[in-house]
Amino acid sequence: MPYLLPGAPRLLLIPHASLQCSLSGFRSWRQKRWVSERHRNLSPQEIREAWGADCFVPVPRELVEPCGFCHQDLELLTRTGLPVAPRSALTFELRFESVQQQIDPLGLKFLRATAFERPTTWPRTGDTFQDSWIRLDRCVVIGRVKREIEPGKPGQLSKYLCVDPDLRKVCWVSTTPMHRQVHVDLLNSNLHAFLSSMLAYKRFRAHWPALDEFLLTGGADSDERGYHVFARSVHAEFIESLRSADPNAFPYFWEALAWNEAILIELEWQARLTGAR
Repeated sequence: MPYLLPGAPRLLLIPHASLQCSLSGFRSWRQKRWVSERHRNLSPQEIREAWGADCFVPVPRELVEPCGFCHQDLELLTRTGLPVAPRSALTFELRFESVQQQIDPLGLKFLRATAFERPTTWPRTGDTFQDSWIRLDRCVVIGRVKREIEPGKPGQLSKYLCVDPDLRKVCWVSTTPMHRQVHVDLLNSNLHAFLSSMLAYKRFRAHWPALDEFLLTGGADSDERGYHVFARSVHAEFIESLRSADPNAFPYFWEALAWNEAILIELEWQARLTGAR
């Protein structure tokens, strides 16, 4: 059964001439691309190298030490650093909006030192479940999340990307309380898992040009099976990588995002059929 999202899907029209469109072609492509690292969690340094070391910026130790991070997270922040590019890996298509996650390794600060609007329940969020795994007065901001006002252009600040150094959780904290509560999206159990999940997302997004090549070059309804076999294969590996990266936190933010991506994949195909008529 098809799902509907508000707004039209976006197409990434980047040709990949070398893509093999036969079933055997993308089966062998998948095997070479994924099997070697499947079910294996990379170390923070390996994630940095797999992502592209030039996209990572270490956090100065003098910013990290006063925040109370454990040794493992302190070393990750100061030695491995955090990714600040490419934009495609930091942009998320949520159910009702697109947002850009702007990670700021050089702007590390406590949430209480920002323009965050404190709720009357401070330092609690006002939600019993959220209060079991986060304290707002402990949160350290490592970035910001902004809504896109148009493709590629971030606009209004909507959330802070935070870490609770005590419980190690990584989350998005809404900038403004609603109904006397602060909404918090749990992303990951710790910073290492956050980097692993982000790498899985970056790799998944890197396959979209290949999916778009099917839409550009295919001319018959018979291509539908090839497109969906390829798309489902890539998406299944995405789900498996996310679940492996952080089994405990996967059912929250990342699982919802992954199924949004599945909806977008289907909408891309439906848009192609509509345009072909």
